[in-house]
Amino acid sequence: MKSYLAAVLLLCCLPGLAYGACAIANELKNNLPATLSGEACPQKTDPKLVALKKKAADEKTQQDVTIYMLQAMAAVEEKATNALEAKLKKLEVTLRILEGEMKRKKAELKVVDKQPKKQGDASKGDFPDCGGIKIMDPTVTSGQRQIKIKGNTQKTPVKCDMETMDGGWTVILERDASQSKVVDFDKDLAAYKKGFDSPTDANFIMGLDVMNKLTAQGKYQLLVEMEDFDGAKASAMYKEFKVGDQASNYKLTIGEYDDAKSTAGDALFFHNGKPFSVKDKDNDGNTKLAWAVVATGGWWYHENGYAAHPTGKQLDKTKKADMEVQTINWMPWRGCEKLKKISFKVRQDSFKLVY
Repeated sequence: MKSYLAAVLLLCCLPGLAYGACAIANELKNNLPATLSGEACPQKTDPKLVALKKKAADEKTQQDVTIYMLQAMAAVEEKATNALEAKLKKLEVTLRILEGEMKRKKAELKVVDKQPKKQGDASKGDFPDCGGIKIMDPTVTSGQRQIKIKGNTQKTPVKCDMETMDGGWTVILERDASQSKVVDFDKDLAAYKKGFDSPTDANFIMGLDVMNKLTAQGKYQLLVEMEDFDGAKASAMYKEFKVGDQASNYKLTIGEYDDAKSTAGDALFFHNGKPFSVKDKDNDGNTKLAWAVVATGGWWYHENGYAAHPTGKQLDKTKKADMEVQTINWMPWRGCEKLKKISFKVRQDSFKLVY
């Protein structure tokens, strides 16, 4: 202890260090002699001590200012970074859309030396789906056709897409919010079992009973195409799509999401294995509310809602729903933002044109 005090006293007597050392001594509240063999410790009013304290205070102020300015710069940079990230996200969406279009074109523009061979007259004979019609006559155009589903005695009118990815797609649901004719999808189970509006309309759905029999004929793949009100397009391909019978409450089976042929993101995994719910038949598993009532449309709802909702209200760009969940949307692509168009179409995975 004595050696420590001696060191402090020595520092007090060294030029340029006396002020700091004596401050330490005072803070330690040591009983030091007023005068020593060297210079006396300076008084608080000593000009040198006052100048030293001012310099220290100025340096502390400058440090604080520097810290605050660095924090301000960090905040500015964070905001700029967030703005840049938002722009990058928009560019990523645009890039995904372009990639999707490239994938689509690549799939459609197959380089072959020969045209598909016509197998016969597509206007004659019974075909289980639009794929059979396309294979029979590759020159057939899109539109309403008659198919003969296995187990049915009567033919069923359906809409066929004969162009996309070689064609052969049977359209099971289609929405177009820009149409002046409004189709109400807030219907009961009887309506959904039968289906409503004509396949010639821009807004219609195939009956659940027909979907069940159609997809029971083989392994069907699903293509979902959509478009927003800015004209951007995206698609989602699934390797399997199947609708169960009435005893299963039309349980939905969805296969693997085909990332190589898709750009919209996987929304239907959320609905896989779920029964169909409508306002008069709640099967969503939620005990507090009925999603078909809240979202105003029949669908394969999850107990926590949905990730895809093609049966929402038909709203154009200017109209708003009472609740966001009531719109037509595909959440992985546009969140709850309402979509202009969406369509669901199926084709057997064994579909192949003959060359």
